[in-house]
Amino acid sequence: MALILAHSKSNPFDPEKPDEEVIAQRENQFDELSMAEDDDEPPELVTQHDEIGLIRVIAVKERSSAKRKQLFFNLQKKAGLHPRQLLGDMPIRWSSTYVMLDRAEKLKEFIEPFLHTIAGDEKDRKKRLKLSNLIPTKKEWDRVSLFLKLLT
Repeated sequence: MALILAHSKSNPFDPEKPDEEVIAQRENQFDELSMAEDDDEPPELVTQHDEIGLIRVIAVKERSSAKRKQLFFNLQKKAGLHPRQLLGDMPIRWSSTYVMLDRAEKLKEFIEPFLHTIAGDEKDRKKRLKLSNLIPTKKEWDRVSLFLKLLT
């Protein structure tokens, strides 16, 4: 049985300390996952997911520059949709986590191509890998859906 974390371990976005902590957590999860595959242990038992923190970081990445905002808008326009931004949550607004997850789930088909594009544009190999590692898996999207059901 998978354990569902009821509280995100990541802190709200702090401009003084960019999202390096969440990205480092994400890299550690992939390291643990590869070790689990070597040991033939189920990855669910080794890896703890922080989907809320992951969606938070993706929202910050999308909103971090005019170029990225435009890229995200263009992906939606190509699909014939009225473009919308991802939303971040705030510690003082109790419903903001729900709103952040709901918007991300509604726009999830655009998140992967967005992250692939900004990763491909990055010249630094380490930064490119970090951005690629932010792409949520199907299991992570399933948990986002579960969190939304729990929060409604």
